[in-house]
Amino acid sequence: WDNILSKHHGIKYISISGNTCTDKKFNVMNWIRGRGYEVHVEAIIPQEIVKRILKVDIDDIVNLNIKKNYYGSALAGTIGGNNSHAANVVGGIFLATGQDIAQIGTSSMCMVNFEKHNTSLYCSLRLPCMELATIGGGTSLSPQKDYIGMMDISDTSELASVIGASIIAGEISLLTALVQNELVAAHMELNRKSD
Repeated sequence: WDNILSKHHGIKYISISGNTCTDKKFNVMNWIRGRGYEVHVEAIIPQEIVKRILKVDIDDIVNLNIKKNYYGSALAGTIGGNNSHAANVVGGIFLATGQDIAQIGTSSMCMVNFEKHNTSLYCSLRLPCMELATIGGGTSLSPQKDYIGMMDISDTSELASVIGASIIAGEISLLTALVQNELVAAHMELNRKSD
């Protein structure tokens, strides 16, 4: 900058950042072009497991995902908010592993998809801008370093995969609770009790 300013008189330095870097803000640029890691996750759950373990019909969970995560998110005007609560999962893991918590918003932007394939539930997820690390910053704090060690991961891409898989599990769990109309009852039963 000094070189440019010294050669071109009349130019005034304002800031090195014009905010189009999209750092720590929900934005269309990250949604389309990505930033950090782009994570894709897929899971196929046979109908027998959906019925026995989740206790829902595949069609009901697919329908709720469309109505809630596509129509509802579109009505709300969200960018990358085509999910039920990805930020809860990303936030929890980011805090535990010493990530920059200001990146929770952009790193949790994702689209969750549920479809019926033959007699199975097909689940997929796209996270276009997962921003994280396994060295430096908060990852070097003792508790956070211990959590990363307990996860037995060798690099940042494995951590991104763990987060993606955890989001899919969380989405399945929440949508199942909503289909069964058990979400409020579970909160009332399991919330902290005052003495």
